[in-house]
Amino acid sequence: MLIKRSYYFRPERTFVRFRIRWNNTELVLFISAHIDESKWNREAQRCKNNSTHFKRSAAEINRELAKYENAAESCFAKYEIQDKIPTKDELRSHIHTILNIRPRTQRTTPDFYEQFDKWVCEESVLKEWTNTTINTLSVYKHRLQNWNPNITIADLNDETLKSLMVHLINKGYRNSTTAKTIEIVKWYMRWLKKKGLYDGSAYETFQPKIKGREKREAEIYLTWDELQTLYNAELSSEALCQVRDVFCFCCFTSLRYSDVAKLQRSDVFSDHIVSVTKKTNDPLIIQLNNYSTTILNKYKDKRFKNNRALPVISNQKYNEQIKILAKTVGINAPVRLIYFIGNTRHEDVKPKWQLLTTHAARRTFIVNALALGIPSEVVMKWSGHSHHESMLPYIAIVEKLKVEEMKRFNK
Repeated sequence: MLIKRSYYFRPERTFVRFRIRWNNTELVLFISAHIDESKWNREAQRCKNNSTHFKRSAAEINRELAKYENAAESCFAKYEIQDKIPTKDELRSHIHTILNIRPRTQRTTPDFYEQFDKWVCEESVLKEWTNTTINTLSVYKHRLQNWNPNITIADLNDETLKSLMVHLINKGYRNSTTAKTIEIVKWYMRWLKKKGLYDGSAYETFQPKIKGREKREAEIYLTWDELQTLYNAELSSEALCQVRDVFCFCCFTSLRYSDVAKLQRSDVFSDHIVSVTKKTNDPLIIQLNNYSTTILNKYKDKRFKNNRALPVISNQKYNEQIKILAKTVGINAPVRLIYFIGNTRHEDVKPKWQLLTTHAARRTFIVNALALGIPSEVVMKWSGHSHHESMLPYIAIVEKLKVEEMKRFNK
């Protein structure tokens, strides 16, 4: 008996959906292999060759997908010889046996990483997480798997979290990364507690003192002079011109990359734009100034995909092009980076262009707006910050700038 069947793989948030159809029957399996969908070949139903997906190579993931397909194929071949058609349960059981996947009924405690995937999948829908948040959590999951691939939820206590912290320090991660990893695990543990899957309290009792855990990202911004240099630069490349215009538009409006990427012509009015931020889902009315108006007018007669107002490229390419752009126009001011690994203090000095990312535009707006004397309460209305505490790093930078400017009187 020949059994007609079809297989279909499709990325879906933190999973790959493996759909198997045969004899008017369908079985769907979820494979925990997070994919960057921009690097997915829909026709081949595999990751694009030589691509990387959150520190996993395309070759590694494709081999895993092939194992699932081969396991399913071996089941159908077996039943064809017996002149029978497998049921959904028989096919699932066969695949699990071939791939050595334990049935859920054999687990005495919930699986740590399986529940981690469920946490991300469930909360990403309920809380409308961005793809950036989902991708970041996938990176943290792989970091945890490198630490302890066999950890169980029952293992979670103060000593376990301490061993994680020591592992990250020994691996050379900066303290800011170590602290963030611990915070992610605690966040996950609170969800487990809410679901009744964890009865401990380590997420409250484990409070390590991690030196230098504060990030200094707020210091990566363009001064007003650097912003003017970038804005007025003569560029021979149209692609760099478009990157410059989008970046500068964010510098003059406070928009995040995710928000400028979805800004449509219908969101643009004569003296303001309306943006419902992707991160917080808050509606913002941001008044236009001469700079932002000029940039919008430059593209008013051009048409872009999804009726976008500006020519925005992918986040990854945008970050790459910003560095090339900043280097081209000579944004080379040295930036001193101070960080800790364990108790050891480290310093790096890099040219500013190497450190620029899409988010530097938003910081540029906030720092320069405060430096111009615009009240922080007004800046917060434009930027969408809801707590004054979130503005303190920027205010500290402006105060530092004032001190440096006052020193000019001493010369």
